[in-house]
Amino acid sequence: MVNLAYTVSAVEERGINFQPANTVEEVLQNVWFILNTLEYDCPLARGLGLSPKFIDRPIETAQALSVADILDKIETYEPRAEVLEVSFESGHLNGRVYAAVEVSIHGDYDGERYTR
Repeated sequence: MVNLAYTVSAVEERGINFQPANTVEEVLQNVWFILNTLEYDCPLARGLGLSPKFIDRPIETAQALSVADILDKIETYEPRAEVLEVSFESGHLNGRVYAAVEVSIHGDYDGERYTR
């Protein structure tokens, strides 16, 4: 089975699809949600999302520290996605930096149970 690479960017505007058409769409939506959520924002999953500790840090420091956080959170909350690369995009109009990850989707998922 060949694993394809998909790029998910936090700068993309997306709505939440409560009935994804397939596993790929579901995994990519979950990765996007992780990238766009701060820790403590989800009432029943306080650890979900990226740490806000990097806000107002020098850009190089914030990017280096957030890579480890991105890898850890995606591995924890969406184990079907394997991160291949993390990059950053600048929002020049608002001065923000957004993460973009390249992921491949691995493992078999039968709808109820995930197996590697």
